[in-house]
Amino acid sequence: MELHEIWLKVEYRGKGYSKQFFPFFEKFIANSGFEFIIYYTDNEAAMHICRQRGYKEGYGVKAGEFTWYVFTLKL
Repeated sequence: MELHEIWLKVEYRGKGYSKQFFPFFEKFIANSGFEFIIYYTDNEAAMHICRQRGYKEGYGVKAGEFTWYVFTLKL
């Protein structure tokens, strides 16, 4: 399963929603029969959460002015 981006309105940031979302999403994907999650992001906060949750950082992909980082999690 590939997850490219998660967007959260500014007023909802820093309230712990990502800490609730990631376990829910990972369990949902695992129960759907997928073995891996591949997540693309250019956001430092998202990268921090991925590292905390045990995602492995693969590589960065330069696209114009952005560098997208690829994280994987074996379920």
